[in-house]
Amino acid sequence: ASPQNVALLGVNATADTANRLSVSAPATLFNHEGNGHQVKVNKNAAADTASFLFQTGFSGRAEFGTTGDDDWHVKVSADGSNWNEVLIADKTTGRISFPSGGARNQLNADKTYYVDTVTGSNSNDGETSGTAFATLTKAIAVVVATDLGGYHITIDVANGSYTESLYLLPLIAGSCTISGDIVTPSNVVLVNVGTEDNVFCTGLPEQWKIEGVKLTGNRVGIEVRGGHIRFADVEFATSFIHMRANFNGSIIADGNYAISASAQEHMRAANNGAVLMWGKTVTLSGTPDFSTAFANAQNHAFLRADGGMVFSGAATGKRYLAETTGSISTNGGGANHFPGDVAGTVSTGGSMYNMVGH
Repeated sequence: ASPQNVALLGVNATADTANRLSVSAPATLFNHEGNGHQVKVNKNAAADTASFLFQTGFSGRAEFGTTGDDDWHVKVSADGSNWNEVLIADKTTGRISFPSGGARNQLNADKTYYVDTVTGSNSNDGETSGTAFATLTKAIAVVVATDLGGYHITIDVANGSYTESLYLLPLIAGSCTISGDIVTPSNVVLVNVGTEDNVFCTGLPEQWKIEGVKLTGNRVGIEVRGGHIRFADVEFATSFIHMRANFNGSIIADGNYAISASAQEHMRAANNGAVLMWGKTVTLSGTPDFSTAFANAQNHAFLRADGGMVFSGAATGKRYLAETTGSISTNGGGANHFPGDVAGTVSTGGSMYNMVGH
């Protein structure tokens, strides 16, 4: 017999209008007829569903297929109502993403995440200004968990005050810029938490940059240990040390910036660290005082602010301090190159280079 157009078929089961083929058995076999064998599930349009649904007590627990679009989805549920996407394979690129976490997502182009302390939520995806994260900490965690694939991520920070200390960890195969308001950095204020520094970086070379923010609080504005960070259009207003490169870390001024508060030191290079800047303008307001020195190099560290640097405005305190084999170079800027009203000093094996070429 060759039955055609059978309305319902039940094998050891009762079929109905929704399940027109119903089988109740320990197993169901689809066998080849000489070569391969395909099971085909066809849908009418991309927005429809073509999938395999796995149930417990007739309640959905897992599903895979093209559900709601033509990408391939895998999802699971604990109750048949609330579903978690495990995996999505993009129909165009074949790239895999993991919406619920797990394996690292990989970029195939530059990307921007958005942060807004007023309207954002850390339950958002951060991918548009309307679905921004609420904190920079959340955005940084997403970036660190991503395989950047050689691309660049920008974290776009909306105006507001953010009370959080930022930990910038090594990235996978890419770089990231935290960008606030580069025209008016004081519109985006970062306040440190407790005894933590404002920005703490242990990233690899050329990975992190921060721009368009005002750093305030009672700790170090930018602290780098064994890592590397660039900054531009930053306003330094922390009360301890504005920036410190420590333990082989390096800090590079990648643009002009401002100083608006007193501190123990503006910049310090220590323990083989390096602070480097050339050809930039630093604007000082309010005549800040630096109780130890404006610039300090110690313990085999190097600090360079060449003669092309312009320091606009006045400060009080010692101009520089080179100690314990620390080296400072103004590359032609002279002994009065740094702001202050007290002459700089060299002690305990430190050195200060003024001449071009040193």
